[in-house]
Amino acid sequence: MKKILLITKIFLLSIFTIIIIVSSFYVYAFITPKTNINSSDSITYYDKNGDNIFQNNNNEYVKLDNINKEIINAIISIEDKNYSKNNKSNNNKYYKW
Repeated sequence: MKKILLITKIFLLSIFTIIIIVSSFYVYAFITPKTNINSSDSITYYDKNGDNIFQNNNNEYVKLDNINKEIINAIISIEDKNYSKNNKSNNNKYYKW
């Protein structure tokens, strides 16, 4: 009987602990400030010397179809160190037209 009582207490304590942890995450997510992902203050591009080469303070989101293919591939090539090797073998790997 003592063993069943101990197992029941451990089970109830673990359930209570899980409820407290999940509730804490929910409260944290609820009270933290929300970020507006559809707006940005400005875009600034720098060259290899750290000089400002372009700045745009009037940001407006553009559909992917309206962005030049070369711009998309240039951005991908900056982020992917194997871009030139991969791009030779499959020209449509990154963006299908």
